[in-house]
Amino acid sequence: MQSDLAIRQTYRIERTDLQFKVECFNIFNHPNFGYIDPYLSDLLFGQSTKMLNQSFGSPGALYDQGGPRAIQFSFKLAF
Repeated sequence: MQSDLAIRQTYRIERTDLQFKVECFNIFNHPNFGYIDPYLSDLLFGQSTKMLNQSFGSPGALYDQGGPRAIQFSFKLAF
């Protein structure tokens, strides 16, 4: 199971809004195993050889299901 968390705070300065946001992806960093070797002749038969985000064919994208823990900060200025 992957858990994500986002926290946002908006500050009003006259007619301008400043928004600060923190997003955490896979905050508990539980391993999500993907591809399991199905070949009887392999030494790794029945063992997971890839994480879930690598099993989908993407080159280990950061925000895929099963990826590593990641934290993202952002600022937004609206006027």
